[in-house]
Amino acid sequence: MFDYTFRWHQALRSLPQMLEGALVTMEIALLSMAIGIAIAVALTLFRLSGLRALAAIATVWVETRATHRRCSRSTWCISAWAASGCTCRPICRC
Repeated sequence: MFDYTFRWHQALRSLPQMLEGALVTMEIALLSMAIGIAIAVALTLFRLSGLRALAAIATVWVETRATHRRCSRSTWCISAWAASGCTCRPICRC
């Protein structure tokens, strides 16, 4: 039905650029994780500090971000539920 031949020579010729792209992807991922961990540690220290202003700022940041994640996750779940054609009520809600 399908007559397709993979062209290995073109893939191998592009291998250096693909490996360079994979390296950039790994660098971005590691940098993102390092920044995320640094922010998380700072917010934790702010929340545990005796300074009420810092603790309040950190608490507001954490609680609003957590609510946003729950809502976006719930929105995805409800969208997937609706796309499936199910007529029952969704379980996941904000």
